[in-house]
Amino acid sequence: MDSKWLKKLFYVSCFLFVFIFYTSSCKKDKNKLNNSTKTPEIAASNTQQKGLSKVDNFGSNPGNLTMYRYIPNTPLQQVPLVVVLHGCTQSVSDVLHDTEWDKLAEKYGFILVLPETKIANNVQKCFNWFDSGDQARNAGEPLSIMQMIDNIKANFSVNGAQVFVTGLSAGAAMTAVMLAAYPDVFKSGAIIAGGPYKSATGALSAASAMNGSVSKTPVEWGSLVRSAYAYSGNYPTIAIFHGIQDATVNINNANELVKQWTNVLQADQTADSTINSFNGVNDVSQYKYLDSNSRCVVTYFKINNLAHALPVYPGTGYAQGGQTGSYAVNKNFYAPFWVGKFFGIIP
Repeated sequence: MDSKWLKKLFYVSCFLFVFIFYTSSCKKDKNKLNNSTKTPEIAASNTQQKGLSKVDNFGSNPGNLTMYRYIPNTPLQQVPLVVVLHGCTQSVSDVLHDTEWDKLAEKYGFILVLPETKIANNVQKCFNWFDSGDQARNAGEPLSIMQMIDNIKANFSVNGAQVFVTGLSAGAAMTAVMLAAYPDVFKSGAIIAGGPYKSATGALSAASAMNGSVSKTPVEWGSLVRSAYAYSGNYPTIAIFHGIQDATVNINNANELVKQWTNVLQADQTADSTINSFNGVNDVSQYKYLDSNSRCVVTYFKINNLAHALPVYPGTGYAQGGQTGSYAVNKNFYAPFWVGKFFGIIP
């Protein structure tokens, strides 16, 4: 079977997963969903334009992605930069509605890069994390995302030691790609309902990875990351968030992520600390993994009674935020806030 047919098989599998999720796991306002699935037309940005804007001509763009950015109205001097990657079928406007990353950027003073893929690239608007042409440094979608980062660095005062990446679902899997391919760029990453780097290298193996059938030893997983780029520096630290009831990306992927990145970051696979009922939420458990220098390098949030979705906690209090949506569920646990805490950009 040739690669085109394999990709078509994967796309059909993705459609079935999305259909099942939409019909059984979410209660949505259909009119709101229909109005939010496409990012509104936004004028191309001026160099220093504040707020959300679309950026044209940011590079050669081999991955055929669209660049959006969010620039806060706070003073910009050596500020952090966070790349936020959407899930399948989502747009940038969906992401900002669900996550409220823009509100966090305004409050705590950092810039957002918001790549958006196209149906022309993938019929379900997924980042092609499973495609060998989009898994390597300086190629495909990873290079397009890197060019977006370079565009921001060229036009704003960014602290190069505080560049981060996070994503949901396919965006989470692409987050793993970015961390493996560009460990010299990112300080930390957060993977929400995603899987390990190179858990799949084609459409057929992607389905196996998503259902949790791919298992490797920590050394095997770690070697895949180390082979992505010859690097002798400190690899990015990792936060993992995953729902136990996730039927789209099986939670076994979170366990494999722990194996992969504890190996890369020179920790063992036994948690050094465990907090049940994290921050008073019974359904959330936190596991921390330390390296030989007692530095926390991997943090894993395991969330009970959560399917394939972003956990949020709507409200205006401390550690509250986000809105429920097609892929966002109220769990009294605002994942983007805790991502920001893990990154060290939220005090």
